[in-house]
Amino acid sequence: MDWSDLKWSIVIQVNKLSTQKIYLNPYKDCSEENPLYKHRGWVERIITDSRFNLTDPRLAKLCKISESTAFRWRSKIHKIPVEGWGFKRYLHKQKNRNQIWTKVPKNYRNPFALKKVGFNYMLEHRYILEKEMAQQPEKYKIYLVNSKYLKPECRVQHINLDSLDNRIQNLHPCGNQSEHEQIHSSLFKLIDNLLKKELLIFNDGRYILNY
Repeated sequence: MDWSDLKWSIVIQVNKLSTQKIYLNPYKDCSEENPLYKHRGWVERIITDSRFNLTDPRLAKLCKISESTAFRWRSKIHKIPVEGWGFKRYLHKQKNRNQIWTKVPKNYRNPFALKKVGFNYMLEHRYILEKEMAQQPEKYKIYLVNSKYLKPECRVQHINLDSLDNRIQNLHPCGNQSEHEQIHSSLFKLIDNLLKKELLIFNDGRYILNY
C-alpha cells in the first residue's frame, strides 16, 4: 500500500479537555501503545477511502494484527458496518482465493456481469477495470462490448497476485482464460530461470533473493 500521497490527518478526542492529532501513516505513527486501529476516526477514514480497498484481512495485515481482531474492532467496537466500505463492498471467501464484490449503480446494466439475486453486485476488479477502459473504448475495443462492458470471456490479472488489491494500476485485462494462464506460466518460467542463475534461492522453506 502506497501512503506517500496522503497529506491529511485526523484529530481525536483524548478526553473532555484535550484532543490529539494523528497522522494517517501507520508505519510512522502506529505503536503497541497507540495502535491506530483502536481509533474509530482513523479506521473509518481509511476503510471508506476507495483508493485502498481495505477489507478485514488487509486491515489486519496493515496493522499487524489478526483478522479476528480487525473484524472485532471494526464491527463490534467501532461499529463500522460492511455497507460503509467504499462503494458498499464485501469480501467473498473462497477455498483458493478471496474476492471483493461491490455494489454498482442501479442504472449500470452490464448484461454479462454475475450479480447477486435482488442486488446489483459485481466482482469489484471487473467493474473497476471496465469502467476505466470505457473511457478509452477505441484503445480497448478488443476487450469491450458496446464500448462499455468487459466481455464475459475476458479475465483480469492482479499484477502483484493479491486478489484483494483492486487498484486500477494493479489490474491487467486478458482476452481469455488462455492468456490469463500464459501470464502465470511466464512467472513460473521467470522463477525457474532465477533459480538456475542462483539469483533466487530456496532456503529454510522460503524463496530468497540472492543479491
